[in-house]
Amino acid sequence: GTSLCALSIKRVDAGASESMKLSAGSGEARLFDPGTSSARSPLRSLSLDGGVKGSLSGIEMEAGKPVLDSNQKPKKTEINLSCSTLRYDDSSGKMTLSGNVKLWGDHPILFGNVDARQVVLIFSTSGEIDEVIVTGEPASTTITRKPPPARK
Repeated sequence: GTSLCALSIKRVDAGASESMKLSAGSGEARLFDPGTSSARSPLRSLSLDGGVKGSLSGIEMEAGKPVLDSNQKPKKTEINLSCSTLRYDDSSGKMTLSGNVKLWGDHPILFGNVDARQVVLIFSTSGEIDEVIVTGEPASTTITRKPPPARK
């Protein structure tokens, strides 16, 4: 449905240890019918406007398996975000953040803090973030950790 006032969305998938928390001044969320959601998300589409803030969190995966921390438990990761508008379309697997976009967190796809006019997050069919595309000027990334070693 459509909200004409402040909107908050919280999705927690305990089985996959994933969560999404978003808030905005207004927006619209379209859901799949129960039992028919895609593997990516129960959201068919999402359109948020006005001071969007939130986080995407889950378990770090590599080659389809959870990465373990020093205590041999699945390693949790998080991307925090803020922007003016957010659009998500499940059919393309793209989440587009526009207007004074800021991303930060410890997700392995980020090597630091991102500031840009627009950022596109591309999700795999299983719902993992596969790619981050930063566009527009000005745009900057402040590297806060070393990238993983190159794979052979």
